[in-house]
Amino acid sequence: MSKMIGVLVLIGLVLGVSAPGLAQDETRARDIIDAYRVWKLTDVLDLSEEDMAVFFSRVRKVGEAEESHRQAEREAIRGIDDLVKAGASDAELEEALGEYEEMRFKHWNETQKLREDAGSMLTLRQRAQYAVFEERFRSEIRKMIGEVRGARGADGGSGELQRDGAGQGQRQGQGQGGSGKGGR
Repeated sequence: MSKMIGVLVLIGLVLGVSAPGLAQDETRARDIIDAYRVWKLTDVLDLSEEDMAVFFSRVRKVGEAEESHRQAEREAIRGIDDLVKAGASDAELEEALGEYEEMRFKHWNETQKLREDAGSMLTLRQRAQYAVFEERFRSEIRKMIGEVRGARGADGGSGELQRDGAGQGQRQGQGQGGSGKGGR
């Protein structure tokens, strides 16, 4: 069963990375990963259904805050980069960097409070199990993403699915009988 879930996650990742710019596919991939995470954590933490619903609601808030913070920080870095490229004065750079560092500190504090809130309903043992699970889960997801990207690179490049006149899918790239355009 766990292999099947892993395959579903991999499919979700393929959809997410093979169609850049399509937010719907990325959201679907994240939803699959989240479902896989909930399924695995349910087994690890051994919480009641009610506690699990509350815990995952809190964990989801942490994830949403982290994503929002990353986006704000990326925008701030783009602004700093623009200042550097425009030849801004040291005073302007110092001000922008100071605001950026303040924002990062504020974001870290906000995220920590949300994490503490989520963890407050767990026993010490469950918090330890959760910490171990999260690190292993992130590593597993990074490994899967690397495998998907490696598989995409092994076909000679884009890994995009091309359609012939009959609507049949064919990977575009090397390994297709030389031309890279079809013909199985």
